[in-house]
Amino acid sequence: PALPAHRLPVRPVAGGRLPHLPRGGEGHGGTRGAGRALPGAARRGERVTPLELQLEGFTVYRQHTTVDWQGAETALFAVTGPTGAGKSTLLDAITYVLYGKTARLGGADSLFAQLTFRTGRGVYRATRVAQRRSSGVGTEVRIEVADAQAAGGWRQLPESERVKDANEALEEIVGLDYDGLTR
Repeated sequence: PALPAHRLPVRPVAGGRLPHLPRGGEGHGGTRGAGRALPGAARRGERVTPLELQLEGFTVYRQHTTVDWQGAETALFAVTGPTGAGKSTLLDAITYVLYGKTARLGGADSLFAQLTFRTGRGVYRATRVAQRRSSGVGTEVRIEVADAQAAGGWRQLPESERVKDANEALEEIVGLDYDGLTR
């Protein structure tokens, strides 16, 4: 049986548009290479839209939680809530599933994160699981692309057989490296 889903409010932002922000190196003296678009990646201006996030074991989200952005019906939305409600933890889970690292993980013995997102190239689902073991932390990652012909509607990408290859493939699909997303 499915675990109950915890839902956070998702609200559209007035006007539905953000101001132009400089990209890696434009108007910033900052670090070279940070935020660089990767070869073959999503092009500048191409959207990467989160559709659904499932997480478990992250700070306030110890139990299985689903955040569904598909009903937002807008290109821009805000996640709101009081201090400690878990807004930043959602970003931690997204960076963890996409890059295998995040600013803070907490002390959980196991973590689960699954992000379904859309790019100009298709709909993808990335899943990452970490389990603390006596020999260290074991990590598994899987990248799937929506495919109506595949069993269950998802086809696993061969790049997700090895964690290092999966990390590189996810950077290419998203079009940003970890530093580019988090700064």
